[in-house]
Amino acid sequence: MKVKQHQFSPTLAQLKRDDKIALKKFDSSDAWFIADTIRNVFDLEGSSVVFCVRLFSGIELAGGVLGVVTPSNYDWMNGKFAITQKYHQSSHLYGQALIAKHNDLPGYTLPEVEVAVIRAINTEPARSTEYLKALLCEDVDSVITFSELVNAYQIFMNFTGLKVMTSKQVQDLIVATFPSVLVDTAVDGTTVIKNLRLKESHEKLKMSPTKVMEAHTENRFPQFAAHGGSFPINIAGVAGPIGAVSVSGMPNGLLDHIIAYRAIVELAAHQLKTA
Repeated sequence: MKVKQHQFSPTLAQLKRDDKIALKKFDSSDAWFIADTIRNVFDLEGSSVVFCVRLFSGIELAGGVLGVVTPSNYDWMNGKFAITQKYHQSSHLYGQALIAKHNDLPGYTLPEVEVAVIRAINTEPARSTEYLKALLCEDVDSVITFSELVNAYQIFMNFTGLKVMTSKQVQDLIVATFPSVLVDTAVDGTTVIKNLRLKESHEKLKMSPTKVMEAHTENRFPQFAAHGGSFPINIAGVAGPIGAVSVSGMPNGLLDHIIAYRAIVELAAHQLKTA
């Protein structure tokens, strides 16, 4: 599984649901299954990572290094683990929720320099794809109605001062920008766009969740880190997680999160098969 090609950009609601994944049991053999999964299932595409499967009691059941890492990677891994231990949620959910809480964008309130660039789309057609992907939507496994897409795009255009396009022009532009999207008709006759998701307002900000954490909470790096990469280990029937899978080393926290999250998903599927 190529981690960098994994299309995974969940909403906060989805992250909260994912955090509740519960295993049937958890012991040292399960910890080693996770370690083997991280070592053998994921294609890190040249990145180096450090990971651990650690209980909140402090016992580390499994761990390892792939490639060449530095002491800084351990700081990040331990800081992410501390967030999951303190808040009983994935470090990615914690960090993204902080960004949404303190830096949510009402509409498209962007710095004037950004606005100027967006308004230049009319004279720089090649930039339209870049800004559509950065500010409006992305091609992931999701479905939205065509009216949702048109409304969001018209708000975007009105803000930037660009000429408002017709619905057909919007559809043609989206299809050209995102080749994987499909225009279809739902059973109720509504036109829908498949393989496309509208971004939540906070996602339009490229911010460091750990810096937001330091600015708005008592938590400080390296004791705590709000980047993605630590995922809670839950057991069915047990109140609260008992530990976490923590990863550091990929180019960004979302990719670290994907590895930890998918390792838990793989273990849950394995337990279901062998039950």
